[in-house]
Amino acid sequence: MSRRQQLFLFVLGLTTISVCITSFVLVVDTVRRLTAASPVVVAQTWQEEPDVASRLVWLSPTPTATQTPSPTPTYTLVPTWTPEPTVTFTPAPTPTDTPPPPTPTPKPRPRPQKPPATPTPTDTPVPQYKFIGNVVAFDTGTLQMTRITGMVWKIIDINTNQFDGEPNYQMKLVDPNGEVHLSDVSGLGGADSTCPKCGDNRRMNCKIEFMPYVPGEYRVTLIQAWDGGQASNEVTFTMAASPPQYVHIDFFPNQR
Repeated sequence: MSRRQQLFLFVLGLTTISVCITSFVLVVDTVRRLTAASPVVVAQTWQEEPDVASRLVWLSPTPTATQTPSPTPTYTLVPTWTPEPTVTFTPAPTPTDTPPPPTPTPKPRPRPQKPPATPTPTDTPVPQYKFIGNVVAFDTGTLQMTRITGMVWKIIDINTNQFDGEPNYQMKLVDPNGEVHLSDVSGLGGADSTCPKCGDNRRMNCKIEFMPYVPGEYRVTLIQAWDGGQASNEVTFTMAASPPQYVHIDFFPNQR
């Protein structure tokens, strides 16, 4: 049973109970009114004849007309039955079988090709110079002068450790500013670069000196004094800004 039907029956029951109660009240009220009137004894004396004795006459009371009010009709609102909406079953669409996508055909992988052989670089032969330079630096320079000394060595007897100075060579120096400086020509023998018992003393037979002290990177090669041909590998070194340095280069004969 739906909720609407239950509500309808409930209202109908209330209406029936109300009508029954109203009828019962009206019946009780009528009975009360009828029983409230008691019989009245009326003594009536009349003389029909002088010799007729007086007689009591029993008179029933005349009922008084009682206007019974008509019951007031009670209007009970009956709910209007509204049918429930009919559920319409909509069938689900039948799935259409979709053919599976075609299986991709694997493409053959290209065979990796070997990279072309990289030609082995041919080492550029380093020219074999007559001398090899070796740089030694000391923190005993001055700010007034840039000083580089050199010694071109000549082997007299290596077994007896006899050496001498090789003449007719010069040091060619390029300073940090790009300027070129040439040393004096080397000679036989040699001299002390500083003082005999000083820690920075070296044997020298050529030198370069110019003012003032210029720190930075230097490049030096040994050249032949008679034609300017290069006689040693190029050596590089850096002279520090502080403390100022003094540099000495030994040019040893190449034994290769």
